[in-house]
Amino acid sequence: MNRKPCMLFFDIDGTILPDYTGGIPQDTIDAIAAAQQNGHVAIINSGRTLCNMPPSVMQFPFDAYLLGCGTRLLCHGQTIWSVSFSRENQNRIIDAIERYNIQAWLEGTDDIYIQAKPYRAAYLNSVTDFYRSRGLCKGPTIEERGFDFDKLIVVLDEESDGDAFFREVGDTFDTIDRGHGMYELVNKGYSKSTIMHQISRYLHMPLSESYAFGDSTNDLPMFKTAGHCVAMGQHAKELEPYSELITDDADKGGIKNALLRLGLICPAKAQ
Repeated sequence: MNRKPCMLFFDIDGTILPDYTGGIPQDTIDAIAAAQQNGHVAIINSGRTLCNMPPSVMQFPFDAYLLGCGTRLLCHGQTIWSVSFSRENQNRIIDAIERYNIQAWLEGTDDIYIQAKPYRAAYLNSVTDFYRSRGLCKGPTIEERGFDFDKLIVVLDEESDGDAFFREVGDTFDTIDRGHGMYELVNKGYSKSTIMHQISRYLHMPLSESYAFGDSTNDLPMFKTAGHCVAMGQHAKELEPYSELITDDADKGGIKNALLRLGLICPAKAQ
């Protein structure tokens, strides 16, 4: 049993939350709670912004939430640190979205902001409908402006000029390629890694002894920073060089089994 307290960083989608359900599996809840009882610090490290956090994740007593790919730090219910795009860069990005016919949604702390007209890609309209069903996308449209955002998603197709878009405003963000023409764009210099250094200093706990759990390419900065890394059963191959363990899927006991194998919890407490 590893009794020395350490930080455990968890991605959300595909890691503690199966992609097709709205709740954390009970075995994952029990296992993370057992790790906390052993003195370990359970931390969410997600690309989601605060407005888009699943209720089941916010209801579980995680010790800290690192949100928006490194743009916001919440600890014990308090905002410790946050950053948004400057208003100048927000306007530059929206100008470029309109000029180069880019499909996008902009993710802020309070809401997700979408374009006024339907998206060309049908699945983006389905995502928008899902957000609306959760009470999001209620604020101004992208064209109306007047809001702050921490990060954005852009989707390129044959009608958009992605090269021109990135040439014009690429200096304002770091880019995560999510595949199939989708890109996650985060305020320049911020990531799931930079925010880990923030919480490490705040809690006075070393990253060299921390553990990261994730499944997708936006977890790469987290995997490059943590002392130990665990990839879920279904995971981006880019994570494998940094993973000392590949566990099961989120809905097949992946987190519980990993915590057991790593000696962070004992079998009796994992029930």
